[in-house]
Amino acid sequence: MSDTNIEEEKKVAVEDTSRRLYSFWAERAAEHGSTANLMEFLHEGPEDDALELEEVQLAPSAMDDSKAEVQDPLLEINLGTEDNHRPIYISGLMELELRAKMEELLREFKDFFTWDYTEMLGLSRDLI
Repeated sequence: MSDTNIEEEKKVAVEDTSRRLYSFWAERAAEHGSTANLMEFLHEGPEDDALELEEVQLAPSAMDDSKAEVQDPLLEINLGTEDNHRPIYISGLMELELRAKMEELLREFKDFFTWDYTEMLGLSRDLI
């Protein structure tokens, strides 16, 4: 990567960080019903990168930590018995031929899966 590209990436990173800071301060100012401090900060910014208050986009106050959901419908396959249920899930959108091959493969190698800590041989009991 050339020095010119590195300098350009640094400039873009600084601009992005500045915009994110402006957004943070704008949100805090809006929470307190005051834009005086925000306006002073915007005025102090570099002239070629000056932002207007309207350009500032408020960032979310918290990250979305929700668990991602699977989009495909799931098909449950029991690799155990009726009394000792060992579920595993595959995509319900698989073609029947592929689904049959996948189920056969999973059943063939079902000893490679574990559903309980006690089945994980060789692990220290101190980890529980």
